[in-house]
Order: sequence, then C-alpha cells, then structure tokens
Amino acid sequence: MLRTRLDCFSGAEARADAAASMEIGEAKPIRSSEVGSAATPHCLYEVFSTPYTDEEVARGVRAKQSICKGVVVEVAHCIRIPKQEYEDHLRYSVLEHYLYVGRNGCMLMALGVGSLFNHSKQPNLYFAIDHDHLVIRHEQAVDCSFS
Repeated sequence: MLRTRLDCFSGAEARADAAASMEIGEAKPIRSSEVGSAATPHCLYEVFSTPYTDEEVARGVRAKQSICKGVVVEVAHCIRIPKQEYEDHLRYSVLEHYLYVGRNGCMLMALGVGSLFNHSKQPNLYFAIDHDHLVIRHEQAVDCSFS
C-alpha cells in the first residue's frame, strides 16, 4: 500500500527530538532509512516562482535541507490522459510541459508538486512510473548539499 504523505514531525521519535533541537538554518541530512519508501516528506522541499520566459512565471521546487541519495522526495498520484484528449486539448498548451509520457500514447499528469520536478538541464531526481497504481515516485539521484 502506498502512502502519499508523511508529516515531518510524526513517526520516529528520535527524528522529532533531533528536529526540535536543531538551530534554525542548520541542515541535517535525511537518509532513506529514515523515510518510508512510499512516503512524501513535504518538509524536504519548497515551491518557488521562477522566470520561465519574458512573459511567463513558472514554479520550481528546491530543497530546504540536505537530502541524501536514495531518499524518496515525492510519490505523486497521477491522472491518465487518453491520447486523443491530449492531442485535442493539451498538446499545444502550457500544461504539455508538465506531463509525463505514459503507456499506449497516454500522458500522465502528476498531482501535487510532482509535475514541477526535473525541469533542469541537469536534474537531480530520478523518477519511476508505476502504471498499475498511477503514481510517479521521485527519488534523490545525487547527494544534495544544502548551502
């Protein structure tokens, strides 16, 4: 069973105690063993606005603290968009840039912040699509040093 949300301060008591004792601005790496493999630790990132083109502003996601390689950053539920619906309504829209390619010509729209990850030319997340459960799992690909 997949869980899609993890409260940053619930779960392991040791983590809560460590978080409470940290100074503001101090970063503590989180290892994959500390976060369930199907959890979404929203405390790891923040959404921000960034220039996209001269006329548009887009949204991005950045780490709020160090994230170790292998940590699951997001498990995003998806909406499957049939091929014809994509061709008729979304192909030439701004939403096209936020979709994932699914099976049989279908597209997947990740809910939550799942569609905002990996818009960099050098992304630091891997993603894996679970077509049977319609979720996309985003995992840290490299150690993320927070500065």
